[in-house]
Amino acid sequence: MSKKLLKICFVLLISMQFIFSSSVFAQGENLVRNPGFEEGTTESLHFWQTDCWEKSAGTTEFFIDETEYHSGSKSACIINNKENDSRYKQPIKVKGNTYYRMSCWVKTENVGTETKGANISIDGSLETSRDISETSNGWEYVELYGKTSPNQETFVLTIGLGGYGNINTGKIWIDDVEVVELDSLPPGKTAVNMDPSYSGGDNQNTSENNGSKGLLMLGAVIFFILFLCIIFITLFKDKIPALNAKSNAKTNESKSATQNINNDDEKWIKVKFDKTDFAIMGVMTLIYLVIALYNLGDFKVPTTSWEPTLPGEYFTIDLGKETTLSRIYYYSGLGSTKYNPHSKLRVEYLDENQTSNILQLSRRKIYSYGNFSTQHR
Repeated sequence: MSKKLLKICFVLLISMQFIFSSSVFAQGENLVRNPGFEEGTTESLHFWQTDCWEKSAGTTEFFIDETEYHSGSKSACIINNKENDSRYKQPIKVKGNTYYRMSCWVKTENVGTETKGANISIDGSLETSRDISETSNGWEYVELYGKTSPNQETFVLTIGLGGYGNINTGKIWIDDVEVVELDSLPPGKTAVNMDPSYSGGDNQNTSENNGSKGLLMLGAVIFFILFLCIIFITLFKDKIPALNAKSNAKTNESKSATQNINNDDEKWIKVKFDKTDFAIMGVMTLIYLVIALYNLGDFKVPTTSWEPTLPGEYFTIDLGKETTLSRIYYYSGLGSTKYNPHSKLRVEYLDENQTSNILQLSRRKIYSYGNFSTQHR
């Protein structure tokens, strides 16, 4: 029986690998050439180009710094002596209709806080990663998720200080740049449009298609339930009289139908399972429980979300005109487990350049809608 149990467990493990292989957010190799700025010199940096909005002499300096680096022995540095939008950029080859993660490590010094600080972006796009301002506490990681248009072949990655409509001063260092292809978008992340010229019907600024993922998981669960039923019947067919009705009828042709029923009832009562049987059923139940609880909940949740990466971060909603608000609805997701799940969120409004507090929310429920009443214009 132990050999049979070993074979069954092996088959179950293979099945689990098949089911979850489609749910792993696998990533490919780094598509950035010279990601650590180790190749070339300031005057001839391999694969990278520099660009800035104000090109007058003395406004911005680009150079390779061998005294500051996250890894290796070099990093790229930008100094905006005057307000400017400056960046390193590199064309990247990509596949159409595919998710990518763009990331790097940055360090800042005396960067202004009124406009965009150090960030990752896409040439021609207004979308950026979170930006790093002031003087950072060492090297900080920034990332941006994006999705290409159906026929897109390339895009231009930019990493710099400032952005479109945002000019800033200060000094930043850049190192360990990555662009990797993803099989799917991680939960809780949103993807920006990586093709600024694309205006098709496919909404690029969305999360992973939860509907198709839900159908895939449903199919996988149904398949696995059927698989477990086959295993169960194979193992316990000798102990379940109902499955041996035909054989019982052949061996007991002389007995009446009533006697057969009584015998079946007695066999049901006398069935005994040993430790191995319970172990097999326990393993099957545990595996099914893992699958059943995976992504438990409704797949139809808001697809555009905001998740703070550091305490004190905020976002602004501009309604475009003067509007009276009577009620504000909000939806709280799981978010990052790095911070207290019962963290607080402050809602404010700006009136004639004065910021006033509306209320403070305690995030005590997740995956649920809430609302509060207000009377503000």
